[in-house]
Amino acid sequence: MILAGNGSSKMVDGPSTASMPDEEIVAQQVETLKDSIESIEGLLDVMIGANVYDKLSVEDKVKYDLFLSYSLTSLYWMYLRTSGENPLNHPVKGEIERIQDYVK
Repeated sequence: MILAGNGSSKMVDGPSTASMPDEEIVAQQVETLKDSIESIEGLLDVMIGANVYDKLSVEDKVKYDLFLSYSLTSLYWMYLRTSGENPLNHPVKGEIERIQDYVK
């Protein structure tokens, strides 16, 4: 089970955990989280490392900046969740809402 940013939980595809001991379930979830983080790191390396930004139009630069801002803020939201903090009571919630308003 993966926790969504809105506080709800969401099942993801994968082996059934109904008959697994708690330790195995946690280990499986940690492994899934690790794989996801590595995937995100790879995408961010491409986005940040590419010399694409200078070639973008002003409108595309704004979209690019909003995308990166939202992505990094969402990662921080996930960090808070995994640290046991409630991001709904954290200033990061306001930042995510602010970025979402810009996207609208």
